[in-house]
Amino acid sequence: MSDHLREQLQANFGAAYALQRELGGGGMSRVFVARDEALGRDVVITVITADLAEGVSAERFTREVKLAARLQQANIVPVLMAGTANGIPYYTMPFVKGESLRARMANGQRLAIGESTGILRDMARALAYAHAEGVVHRDIKPENILLSGGAAVVTDFGIAKAMSASRTQDGAASGALTQAGMSLGTPAYMAPEQALSDPSTDHRADLYAWGVIAYELLSGAHMFADRTTTHALIAAHVSDTPKALHAVNAQVPAALSALVMRTLEKDPARRPQSAGELLTALESLGHQPVAAHASATAITSNSRSKTAVRTSVAAIAVLAVVAMAWLARRGTSSAVALERSVIVLPFENASRDTAQEYFADGLTDELIGRLAAAGLRVTGRNTAFAYKGKHPTPGEVGKVAHVATVLSGQVRRLGEQFRVTAELASATNDSVMWSFTTKDSRTADAFALQRAMVDSIIARFQLAPRAIAAGEATDASVSAQAHDYALRGRFFGNQLTQAGSTAAIAFYDSALALAPRYLDAHLGKVQVLLSVGDGYESPRTVLPRVQAILATAAGIDSSRGDYWATQSLLTANWIWDWPKVRSDAARARAIEPSNFAALFALALARGAGGDGPGALATLDTAQRSDPLSPYPQWARFFIYSVAGMRDSTQAVWQRLPDPLRYGTYGDVGEGIAMLALDRNADAERAFREGEGALGYPSPLRVAALARLGRTAEARAQLKLVEQAFGKTYIGPEFIAAAAAELGDTTMMYRWLDRGQRDHSGFAVFLGYWNHPFTAHKQEPHFQRILKQMGLKPVTIGSQPRS
Repeated sequence: MSDHLREQLQANFGAAYALQRELGGGGMSRVFVARDEALGRDVVITVITADLAEGVSAERFTREVKLAARLQQANIVPVLMAGTANGIPYYTMPFVKGESLRARMANGQRLAIGESTGILRDMARALAYAHAEGVVHRDIKPENILLSGGAAVVTDFGIAKAMSASRTQDGAASGALTQAGMSLGTPAYMAPEQALSDPSTDHRADLYAWGVIAYELLSGAHMFADRTTTHALIAAHVSDTPKALHAVNAQVPAALSALVMRTLEKDPARRPQSAGELLTALESLGHQPVAAHASATAITSNSRSKTAVRTSVAAIAVLAVVAMAWLARRGTSSAVALERSVIVLPFENASRDTAQEYFADGLTDELIGRLAAAGLRVTGRNTAFAYKGKHPTPGEVGKVAHVATVLSGQVRRLGEQFRVTAELASATNDSVMWSFTTKDSRTADAFALQRAMVDSIIARFQLAPRAIAAGEATDASVSAQAHDYALRGRFFGNQLTQAGSTAAIAFYDSALALAPRYLDAHLGKVQVLLSVGDGYESPRTVLPRVQAILATAAGIDSSRGDYWATQSLLTANWIWDWPKVRSDAARARAIEPSNFAALFALALARGAGGDGPGALATLDTAQRSDPLSPYPQWARFFIYSVAGMRDSTQAVWQRLPDPLRYGTYGDVGEGIAMLALDRNADAERAFREGEGALGYPSPLRVAALARLGRTAEARAQLKLVEQAFGKTYIGPEFIAAAAAELGDTTMMYRWLDRGQRDHSGFAVFLGYWNHPFTAHKQEPHFQRILKQMGLKPVTIGSQPRS
């Protein structure tokens, strides 16, 4: 937790607050517990990271939150303070003791009607007071209702409104939320008019959300629990009528049932017209106090508990309202609610047959994806597979991956039979918290076994079993042979070599021949093709194939986070439609807030738009989701390099682990870094040594030779490079960089134009951020290229850097 943001915050608060620990928050917020030194009390500080703060007027956000801070009522958790730390908005609230309504509901037992009525009455009191003060909540949900001291209190009043009102661009709403076509709020509790972004939406949307919670409390389930996607939920709110409450639970008094159903009217005019009217009706039903939970524990103002119907919903809530997080514990019960974070270590191949390595790795990858889709925060693959073949303790892994739990296991396969053992351990004390062992299973039952494991794990986290998505592979939809082909395709694709890519595509094609609607195989093939383009083929030849596959995938199921993340990366690398990159990344993160690919694409978009600090902040978020991945560090390296921040550039290079340092961009990674650091002799050596593996002369060795004054040798080498281009694919921008160092402007522009026509993916880095073109960046031809690619000068601090 000793990261840059924490240091900024502590410096901003000085001696007034002492930051103690981080609670979490979500992909777009950071939540800290701090000690108010003057008053001797704990407070919660929620920081809106750059992912959500982009386009937000910090001054207006602070002003709007201060309006909400005037709310002083027993059923409302007050905002204590709002402000900015180095331009990043934050707000503080008291550290409340108790538990969330979501946590209370998650124990699987329906609340008594009297207790439920007491909670609903307290919520109505809070709404009535806030609405009378002109403050609408806009995001009423169980996570924002806290049960403390025998009362229900509502938190985060005014935050959604503050985010909406302060997010402007040329006077109009903008930013990730509106670009993604989202309305502020949480779809599971969103009024129809709010879901449709009706500008006339008012306080009656809060009454509808109250009704959804009331229905859930009194019936034991969300009224649209069978709708498992965001789109399905919104469509249901807009057009579907829930079954009458008394028909679901006959014990609910008829008057209470009728009142709840009134609040759920699609037309706001048919609902109670004020929270005061709602409260009066409730009071007429009699009074029941809220039962205090016996083992209430210190919490903050937003639960991380989610149900399956809200797997994607809770992610959008993070986009809409910066969430706080808390941890609710329930005595010594076996159903202890854990912090919902896990790393899945590579399952060990216990078969003593290296040919089965693909099977163990493939099952690991699929578990990572399924657990993330179920609502857990799952550490990215780069970090997980950095531990392959190693046997660290859970505590050692947890410190690096910043997770509460570690999942590990073994796979033993013999023919068509396999056996899996797994255990989930605490990263705090290394204790085993869950274990799973199968008898011999058939490979034909692999999907069913994975699902059983996932359901058992998420139940351990007190999350409900998730529904099978439309495009999810199952034993019924994908044969064991097709699954085996796909696992082999994933294994070879992850080798990131030309031979591996060729084998991977062949295996994916074999899988799709047997199962044409196998979405994982379609997306896996796209990921391989994204590495083939620029690496071994022109992106211009690969792009139509990728677009055709993604169109097919969209027809199968476009509700998955990895589908939208893949779209965002494709667009960032080869198409350069930056608003679309942002929109697709936002859609991916609405489903999986910590999706690494979406975060990385968003960072590229921010850098391409000239927003250096925003790109760096997003890279921070990406790094937290996959701490040992080299890619955020490489992007950070280039940003610091172009900004002339030599010390920071050198520091980033030193932090890259040696095995990854040289492999990130094939065998030229070290040479690229040395060029950026002006260590030209080291660069020339690295490129020369890497040529054997590349199989062709390195164009960037030409650049290094030119910088060293070895001009004749550089020109001779450049001729060899041009001759090799007809036999193998070489990134045109690399050749352009070589020509630029030799002072051949005509040749430089010929290859830069070629790179643009070829949709070359490294053009963003080497065509703009790197140094060979510095002297040409104000020339009309270069400016035209930048404009066509949608690129702007990177700004670090107050000055643009080119």
